[in-house]
Order: sequence, then C-alpha cells, then structure tokens
Amino acid sequence: MQELLLEDVLASEKPTKHHIDKLDKYVYFKELVAGDTEKKGNETANDLTYRMLQKSWVKEDGTAVFKDVQQAKLCKVKYITDVIGAMSDFNGISESGMEEIEKN
Repeated sequence: MQELLLEDVLASEKPTKHHIDKLDKYVYFKELVAGDTEKKGNETANDLTYRMLQKSWVKEDGTAVFKDVQQAKLCKVKYITDVIGAMSDFNGISESGMEEIEKN
C-alpha cells in the first residue's frame, strides 16, 4: 500500500481526450477542483452545472470552448446532456453526487 501524496490529488492543467460513446465523438476535459463544485451567490443548480461545464470542457490546447456560461447554455439539448454526463463521469461525479452538488 502506498501513501497518498499531494501530487496524486492536485488537478492537472493538461487536457485529457475523452470519447463520448453515445455521440461517437471526443472532447477534451480538464479536471475540476473542489471549489468548482460550489455554488456562488444566488447561482442556481443549472447555473452551477453550466459553470462546471464551461471550466472543464476545453480545446486540445487547454483554452476554453465557451467564452462564458451564457454561451454554454446555448447548446442543443440533444448534445449537451451527453457532454455534461461525460464531464461528470470524467471528474468522478456520480449521478447522485451531481444531484447533491446541485442541492447545496
């Protein structure tokens, strides 16, 4: 058994290629950090989900796909729900975990 080290738990700045089976396409994600899953001010659960998506979904070079959360909200539902699900899976957030994050 090995000791858990700081470098094991720090989020990487390097994007990771992630295949979305249902869409048969891939995206790049950056790891979210704990603070990314906390609501800010009067933010709704929906706002939080899209802010998490805006922070995690990036281009291959690590730059943001969306310029802001409002742009993320303009995506077609038939695609974005699968991307949000993939983002949650990539970041190790279960469906029940996502519900808990959105409640708090």
